[in-house]
Amino acid sequence: MRADATGEGPLYRALLHHAQERPDAPALADADHRLDYAATLHEVDRRAAALAASGTPWTVLDEQADGRLGFALDYLAAAKANTPVVVAEGTALTSEIADLLRARPDEVRALGLAAPEVMFTSGSSSRAKAVLLDGHRMYGKARRINAFMGDARHATEILTLPLRHSFGLGRLRCAIAAGRSVRLVDRLESPDGLFAVADAYPSAGLALIATQVKILLDRYPGALGEFADRIAYLEIGSEPMEAGHRGALTGLLPDARLGMHYGMTELSRATMVDLHAPGPAGLGAGHPLPDVDLAFDAGTATGEDGGPAATEGEILLRGDAMLRAYVDDTGIRPVAPGSRLRTGDHGHRAADGSLVVEGRLSNVVKILGKKVSMEETESALRPLLAGGDCVCVASELVPGVTTLVAVVEADGPGAPDRAALHRELSARLPAHQVPRRFVTVDRLPRLPGGKTDRRAAADLARRRPARGR
Repeated sequence: MRADATGEGPLYRALLHHAQERPDAPALADADHRLDYAATLHEVDRRAAALAASGTPWTVLDEQADGRLGFALDYLAAAKANTPVVVAEGTALTSEIADLLRARPDEVRALGLAAPEVMFTSGSSSRAKAVLLDGHRMYGKARRINAFMGDARHATEILTLPLRHSFGLGRLRCAIAAGRSVRLVDRLESPDGLFAVADAYPSAGLALIATQVKILLDRYPGALGEFADRIAYLEIGSEPMEAGHRGALTGLLPDARLGMHYGMTELSRATMVDLHAPGPAGLGAGHPLPDVDLAFDAGTATGEDGGPAATEGEILLRGDAMLRAYVDDTGIRPVAPGSRLRTGDHGHRAADGSLVVEGRLSNVVKILGKKVSMEETESALRPLLAGGDCVCVASELVPGVTTLVAVVEADGPGAPDRAALHRELSARLPAHQVPRRFVTVDRLPRLPGGKTDRRAAADLARRRPARGR
């Protein structure tokens, strides 16, 4: 595989620089171990030597088997020599993909990757996909994220996200690139655990998905505000944030850098928004980062062929850190250079040029002849649920007639009052955006990354028909 002139990846060179400049500064820690930058460099060099001696192409990094600290050290060791890595997904698919890549080195080499790495994504479905990325370009993405969020070198990154997911691994890259300390927390069992860790540091940085932020704001109102003087930054990912939660968060953390991104594993963190800055209400997702090009497919001619550029439709992305190929059991499927990634999301460009994500194309349906974004209805419904969550699905209660159904998560004893929910939503939304039926469940099904599993929720709605409104 191609390497740069030094033979060492840029992420490792950043580690080396910080170890030489601030050897005693804390680098990596978990519940049982604390390593400064000098000790981290020493352990990474030892592991890199062992990796080189093994001669194993496409090393598999398994967070569940090796632990979070072991995974982080092995990832940095692979970065030293640009060793190709497969970030384990947790099923037999991981070894199948690794074996296929080992058997086809010429196809991988033809892609011209400096440091190939494979990550898995389920996207909006429960089926894992293998995505082939360039490690050097992912480091460049980390530097651009740091430029947006601020380096905050003296802050301690409290990393609760799984490192096997693109957001968590991206945060590790950001922290090492900036020379920060990283505190690896195994799981976010409860907000109390997060707050206990944050309380131990005078300056802390956090990364959470939007669902986690919503839970903190709804179930523990005001708790984040107790740490306002020590939270330096918070990056939010996975999905756009509703206006009500955005307002609550900015009020609790007026001085923290609050950034939210939109993207996916194929092109992680394509757009960023400063939550403190003025912008479109609702699901505003900010402006593309410098390496990203944003366009829309409205089903008509766009600026690609000289026609007028669409400002609404399926969101199309391309960028420097975009995937180079998909990999499955049939082989390696390269992505054509310069092509755009079809996100499957519907959105539009706001008056200030920023992106507004309206939801999945599959979740934008016609009801009573009018377009309905199910995410928009969910945004209006959630504040009425006293901490519970919801998801809307399209169903044919009468054959041939599409009806909007809300699957509502009951938080605590008792089910939400369906009639009251319908009445409140009718006062806030047009009639075609108000669910005709409400189905109550104890807990909404979730995908591994924390997003709501809409397909499973739709199955629940079909199996558990509501008793009227």
